[in-house]
Amino acid sequence: MHNKKINSNVKQKKELKKILDNTFETLADIMSKSLGPYGSTTIIQDQMLNHTITKDGYTILNKIYLKSNEARTIVDYLRVISRDLVRKVGDGTTSSIVVANSIYKSFKSIMKKYHYPSKVILDAYINAADHLIHNLNRIAKPVDEEMEALYKIAKVSTNNDDFYGTIIKNIYKDIGKYGIIKLEKSPNNDTFYNKTEGFEIFRGYTNACMATDRNTQECKFSNPSILMTNHNLTEKDLPVLSDILGQVVISFGRPLIIIAKSYDMAVKNFFEINITGNLKKGTPVKFAAIDIATEGKKRDVFDDLAIATGAKPILMEDGDFTNEDIMNKLGSCKFSTITDKRTILEGCRGDKKEIEARVEYIKTKIKDIEDNTPSYIDKSSDIFDLRKRISMLQNLMVTLYVGGTSEQEKETNKYLLEDAVFACKSAIKNGYIMGGTLSIPILIEKNKNFVTKETTKLERDIMISIKKAFTNSYACVLDNYFMNMIKSLHIAKDCVKKAHMYDLTKFCYFPEMECSIINSVETDQEILKTAISIVGLLATSNQFVSVDYT
Repeated sequence: MHNKKINSNVKQKKELKKILDNTFETLADIMSKSLGPYGSTTIIQDQMLNHTITKDGYTILNKIYLKSNEARTIVDYLRVISRDLVRKVGDGTTSSIVVANSIYKSFKSIMKKYHYPSKVILDAYINAADHLIHNLNRIAKPVDEEMEALYKIAKVSTNNDDFYGTIIKNIYKDIGKYGIIKLEKSPNNDTFYNKTEGFEIFRGYTNACMATDRNTQECKFSNPSILMTNHNLTEKDLPVLSDILGQVVISFGRPLIIIAKSYDMAVKNFFEINITGNLKKGTPVKFAAIDIATEGKKRDVFDDLAIATGAKPILMEDGDFTNEDIMNKLGSCKFSTITDKRTILEGCRGDKKEIEARVEYIKTKIKDIEDNTPSYIDKSSDIFDLRKRISMLQNLMVTLYVGGTSEQEKETNKYLLEDAVFACKSAIKNGYIMGGTLSIPILIEKNKNFVTKETTKLERDIMISIKKAFTNSYACVLDNYFMNMIKSLHIAKDCVKKAHMYDLTKFCYFPEMECSIINSVETDQEILKTAISIVGLLATSNQFVSVDYT
């Protein structure tokens, strides 16, 4: 008898691995071309035949379309984890993909060498990453009051633009390290900033259909009402949600922002159907939903927001989610700007005395930490979070108006500056290190403690593969200048051995201590974690079930 192959929608290990390898190699090659100040730009055409010119890795990744279901799944996965990366540090999408591609190749060689299951090797990589992240924190330097580090970080993040580096530094000197920066396109060609008032949340809308501007993907409302709850909103809450939308948005004609702990799929579908359905009818529903954590320390920010906006949250501890007396529980602000990454509420209308009392309460918490925390315990992160909360309650905010010779140039510059702001915020909180993805390979090269008598051969090979991956990433930066990968790799390896950076303007090495190319320590840490997360998907996936049943 002859066995016949049965057609199905399942791709088995051998076939899937080939697709994964080819897809990821292609993505890494496409993305690497944009690395560094001399990386090439990408011209992107959207469905409306509008064009964007960018070097931003996350923007490029979002526009890449691959035909096969398996390849698209990989790209979608990369978009999800890259979004988290960009939210934290504003940059690193391209580097994480290039680093992951190199680690993945080493992973396959190590797996073949040791004959271990992929899960065992992946766990060893995760342990190595934890060790490196801990040691990066030890060498990170704090941002001082002169803000010179922020000038350098913003300059690097905006492709060595001295003006942008200077204006970001001046803003932070004006409003302090813990203030908020909101970006808008300038009414003219100039880039400038004005002090305003606002509260910032690092969570955005739950669905892009909520954006009121399809080009910028921003959701902007004037005088929105704000409903807050720490409930997980589910299908059983749909009657109440429908009633609330009817009262606020339809009857009163006011935009509504719902801030809840989470929304299940039935609720998300309800929101999308209402928004898209009414758009087709020509009667847009001005509405946005944001999810925000409400446990532990995150509950403090939730409560701050309620006080700032004057909202009376519907709390789980008080009972079910109902529409009882709902109109008296709504907060408000003068203006809101919501993206997929963050929310800014300007001119919040909370009670001033309640806000002042909340600020004084937070100040007592800071003093308690400073007076009662043992000196050997790092308290800087906790104090940073508390001071950030005070800044938001006190509405310390600047609106940075981004100029350009055309609307398209303004939009491109705005993306650059947004990345720079996120990078600076991360550096303020976590400290900074030498940039160029060189800090990790230099750390491995310098610290012989990573290789001891107790270190296994597997652990040593993993450290070597991580060092190689980050060195190769820097070589891609150099290659985009020299257009010669052999020369670029030679220089990159020399930089690691000497603990130096290479100056592409003077063609010489300069020491780590004198390096002007710096970034937040969190950038390299997140690139490493993201790369290993990507490798974990590629290495441990053995079959794929497609939606294609043909």
